[in-house]
Amino acid sequence: MIVTSDSEENIKQAESVPRFTADSPQLNPLSAASPIAIIKQGEGIRLEFADGHRRAELVRGSGSLIDLMIARSEREVTRRPKSAKAHTNLGIAFLNAGDVDSARVEFELALSIDPAHYVAALNLARTRIDQGRFEDAEQIYSRLKENYPKDAIPILSLAYTAIRKHRYEFAVQLLRDAIALGHKAVAAEHLLGLILLKLGQNREAISTLRLATRLEVREPTLYEALGAAYSIEEDFHRAAVAFKTSLSLKPWAQHAIHGLANALLELRQTDEASTLLVRYLEKSPQDSKAKQMLARAYAARRQFRSAIAQLTQVWSDIDESQQTIATRAILANNIGAYYLDNGEVPQAEQWFSKSITIGPNVTPIPFNNLARVSLKKGMPDMAFELLRTAKKRFGDNLDTIFMLAVCYEKVGLYDESIAQIQGAVDSEKATPEIYSLLSALFCEGKGDYETGLRVAKEAFRKFRDHDGIANLLAYVYLLNGDANSARPIIEAHREKDEEQWTHPTVRITLTATDGLLRIVEGDLKEGSRLYKKAEKLCLQLGYKELANVVIQKMHLELARAYVRDQHFESAKQQVRAGLAVRDGRLAYEQNLQYLEKQLDALR
Repeated sequence: MIVTSDSEENIKQAESVPRFTADSPQLNPLSAASPIAIIKQGEGIRLEFADGHRRAELVRGSGSLIDLMIARSEREVTRRPKSAKAHTNLGIAFLNAGDVDSARVEFELALSIDPAHYVAALNLARTRIDQGRFEDAEQIYSRLKENYPKDAIPILSLAYTAIRKHRYEFAVQLLRDAIALGHKAVAAEHLLGLILLKLGQNREAISTLRLATRLEVREPTLYEALGAAYSIEEDFHRAAVAFKTSLSLKPWAQHAIHGLANALLELRQTDEASTLLVRYLEKSPQDSKAKQMLARAYAARRQFRSAIAQLTQVWSDIDESQQTIATRAILANNIGAYYLDNGEVPQAEQWFSKSITIGPNVTPIPFNNLARVSLKKGMPDMAFELLRTAKKRFGDNLDTIFMLAVCYEKVGLYDESIAQIQGAVDSEKATPEIYSLLSALFCEGKGDYETGLRVAKEAFRKFRDHDGIANLLAYVYLLNGDANSARPIIEAHREKDEEQWTHPTVRITLTATDGLLRIVEGDLKEGSRLYKKAEKLCLQLGYKELANVVIQKMHLELARAYVRDQHFESAKQQVRAGLAVRDGRLAYEQNLQYLEKQLDALR
């Protein structure tokens, strides 16, 4: 198989779907609003709302500010029981304390006294939203819209209820009406931008949110929303700028910290991300999401023990309940993944097994990872059993299919392996690692270099910026004896900044392929040196099995070169050395055995 980041080393983290929370700008307390989580799922966007008012620590008679406000409003109601304003003020005090039921009663009393009371009606509608009674809220807002046709607040709130009912096109129409009425209409621009993201109109969404930031330059939540929009668009440079602007206006705001850390991690600016998160966690040590992001940053720097420490802290703080099953299952898998990355196979196995035990129907990822462990331990039958279970429970997950193909490849069943992943390629769902494996199966399993090259070219068209795919194409060119086509690809990536590489094992990949280039060009000494350098890099990064594969591959390619030059005794020496390597690749071993038979026939 192609010398790349070894299939079993592509350990999968059960990453949560990208999620960004945009608080609503607090420009008018009467309009319906709440923080909105923007969640990217596949090709689409989902909106999630933080329902209800956060209940304050209200202790009657405690003398707290909220308690004093309620007590004062109650005295006013006692003196003026027929005052709609007094009941409204008491309702607002209850609402600020998070006591929605008591607030609703007071607003209804106010409206029974004065049915046209504007503030009482708006706040009663907000309590209806908190209770999930969107139809009732919509009726109230509709009446207010009729009574106050030039007021943007009822229209804005009506748009908010339309969003809660998934009537997005109607909400867009209402928001445009609100914008037409308002002098600035910043809240409407903000909400419109989020809905446009949901509708997939990303460019217009970004333009709308940028306009909102120009209208209200010192409102941090607008920059949060703009950062989220850029992140959804995967423009992480601009996302980072937006989140940094938000933090300059409101330092250490949770959602902006999360958004900025995510952007920095995507940009592979791991040092900056680590510094940001460490300083933030000193102020907010209970933020579990920040700890998990810090674990990602540590892992990107191959500080796996530090990553494990962050996740185990999160693990220890989670209650064991039905509500936390998915969270605990994902977390256990991720702890296991970092142990496996760190070469601690027994601990990894324990955590993957724990993940499956906690949530057997949560995700296929721990099944796939445990199959990787089984392959490491030389137990392909166990790996097959795990992967078939995963496929039965979760369907055609791409990583499960990929690992099934790897299992078939491991035991030399190349046609079965190809059959597993060919469908993903045909349906244009294949990942870079699937393309790499398929090309390798044709080239090294089947000896069909022409088809292997066609697959590699197709992969390069789809994933031109992926280092592993660039290496794949160069490698397959070399297998076809075309050094002229391979050399510019290798040279372009040879000078690439390590921070921009797709995977830390790219150093191994490029070094080994560079070695093959030199061998194909006839410089066997330099080729051997580069292969041995790749082996050393494997050992430095903890990829012991891959180190064996690299050396086995070196002997195979040197043997082929000696055969081409008709130096048969030297070829035999390389074949013997290659066959002496333990725990290499079956395909390489088979190719060495085939060469051995050819050389024996020359006697």
